[in-house]
This record gives sequence, C-alpha cells and structure tokens, in this order.
Amino acid sequence: MSRAMSRDRQDARRAQMSFSFRALLALVLLLSPATLIVPYATPALAHPFGPPPTAVVSAAGNTVTIQWRAAIDDMLAIGERLGVLPPGTAEGYREAAVQVAPPAAAEETLDRSPELAEYLQQRLTVTQHDGQDSIRCDFELVPVVSFLTEGAVTRHHCPKPVATVTLNITMLHDIHEAYRTFAIDRTEGVKPGQSVHTVTAPAAEWEFGAVTTPNDTSSTGGWWPLIAILMLGAAAALAVRRRSRT
Repeated sequence: MSRAMSRDRQDARRAQMSFSFRALLALVLLLSPATLIVPYATPALAHPFGPPPTAVVSAAGNTVTIQWRAAIDDMLAIGERLGVLPPGTAEGYREAAVQVAPPAAAEETLDRSPELAEYLQQRLTVTQHDGQDSIRCDFELVPVVSFLTEGAVTRHHCPKPVATVTLNITMLHDIHEAYRTFAIDRTEGVKPGQSVHTVTAPAAEWEFGAVTTPNDTSSTGGWWPLIAILMLGAAAALAVRRRSRT
C-alpha cells in the first residue's frame, strides 16, 4: 500500500510539473520580447503539440552553455524516435485523462542512453568564427538527471574566448517540421539576445564579445516578465496540488 501511495505521489508531481511548465512556456510567449519577431519569421506560432522548446544560452571564457528543455510529451517523442521508449508513449501521455510519465526505470534508461547523448551532440552545436575560420566547438554533455522534466545542459568548448559564434539548434526537427526552439540570453551586451531556430532557419549568429555584466533589474525592465512568470507558475503549481488532494 505504501509503495502504491508513493507512486501516486510521484505521478501527481509529474503531472504538476508538466502543467506548470506548459503554463510557464505559454506565458513566456506572451510576455517575452522574443515573441515580437515570431509573426515575421513564420505564420506558425508554435510547434504542433504545445508551447515551443526553450534554450537558455550563456557564455564564459571559451565555453558556451546551452540549457535546452521542452514539454514532457515532446521529450517522450524524442525517446520514441531514438527507439529507447516504446511507440505510442508520447501520444498516450498527451491523450490520457491523467498524464503519467513512464516508469522511473524507463526514464533512467533514456537519461543514460548513448542514443540521447548522440542526438544532443548532433542537434545542439556551436561554431566559433575567427576571421575567415570557422571551428566547431567541442561538445560536452552534463550528466542528465531527468531529461523529461529538466531537459539537458550542454557545454561547447571553443578554441578561443567566445566572441562571435553560430548557434545551430535542430532539436525535434526530425520529428515534425513545425518544431522551433526559442533561444535567449538576457546578459547585457549579448547580441541578438534572442533567436528562433526553425527547420528552414536552424542557425543564428550570436555576439558575446561585448558582454559586460549580467542585467541589473534596477536599470532595465527586461526581467519583469520573468518575475510574473514565476509567480503565475507557482500559482498554477499550487492549484494542481489542491486538485490532487481532492
């Protein structure tokens, strides 16, 4: 009985995280300045199954770090595509009355699978530009803890201190052509600071050479949407908790 109750609590937490993450991503689209460029980039606002994936980008020294994540059903679709999860896993999750992720053992298998590591290496790349030379930065995958709920963090080690690079993000593009990833770095001096990576335009050039210090909320209003998102996300999570207790 205690094991069953523990499993029920785990499933409720996963459902809560999925709901909160979807609400957060939807609010990002509504509140972030990045959305201003979307209507001009493509007539389709999001990928087929919900809010688009996000990539938080940062640079320090010779290294570019990308934190990529998406909704749980999209993560499951990747697991299916790689043959690590059984067919129908993502569809079953989306259509279920109560969304329940695969067993913990299946999640761990996906996290540790070489197929996932290779997929990330192929679809999250950084190329450094130095004059007329372009060099692919060395890929490093930070050990995945929970791909379904936390996504993946990759580090790209370049030969020289990061200045101008090209970010190429093709995550999920092999599953459906309407998928797109929103990349963002709010550090002052980074250009463009936001980009949308689609099937037809998967690459974007970024400049980190003018970076000074991280944005100060006292000198810019750029962070207020994130504060609102966190507050509303917390409210959504609380609502799910209350429903799960009834």
